[in-house]
Amino acid sequence: MFTISKSITALVVSIGLFTAFAMAAPAARADDKDLAQALRAGGLVLVVRHGATFPDQADTDPLNFDNIAAQRNLNDKGKALAKAFGEALRKAGVPIGKVYTSKYNRAFETAVVTGFPDIEKTTDLTEGGLIVSPNEQKARRCLP
Repeated sequence: MFTISKSITALVVSIGLFTAFAMAAPAARADDKDLAQALRAGGLVLVVRHGATFPDQADTDPLNFDNIAAQRNLNDKGKALAKAFGEALRKAGVPIGKVYTSKYNRAFETAVVTGFPDIEKTTDLTEGGLIVSPNEQKARRCLP
């Protein structure tokens, strides 16, 4: 299990609301300014979801994360949304620290296309933690 310090800005890709920030409107209202100021200040954990995937694809081998062809993957709309999201965050001056994604390629690819440099896949964000490695099991038993 990982811990994210409150002082670290992290973008957690794969759960939450991706579209809430993705299409930032250029018109600035008072609420938008307050939100932008809070994001620029850092020290936040942002939780987002991957972009659009191919609707006719299914996760046919869900426990084999290396089998990317057997997963629902981002479509062009999902990739464009991820790119726009990253550009909006950079334009707003939002500091981004460590980025965590699920082990599914669609989540990892969203983080990559968004342009984040420090990305780590984790079981903790993967469909409720489908697979827990022996090392993670040991670590969890040691937690209070």
